[in-house]
Amino acid sequence: CGLPLLVNKRFKTLSQLIEEHHIGLTFDDEDLKDFKKVLNISEDKYHKIVTNIYTFREKFTYNNKTMEPLFNLFHKEL
Repeated sequence: CGLPLLVNKRFKTLSQLIEEHHIGLTFDDEDLKDFKKVLNISEDKYHKIVTNIYTFREKFTYNNKTMEPLFNLFHKEL
């Protein structure tokens, strides 16, 4: 939906993906005591994250073009 993701760092793979592509914010359990600090980002940072989300989504969206290699593989097995 084009909104930044909030992911607990316990979800290692997902939180690494979020941090690597700058498409949201990660936090740990200790941050829950003052979650406002996690959410307190500048408007500029928020807009950069949203821009990164749209870039990420274009690159990793499932559609006929991106799924074609899998479809071809599946049809060969039949």
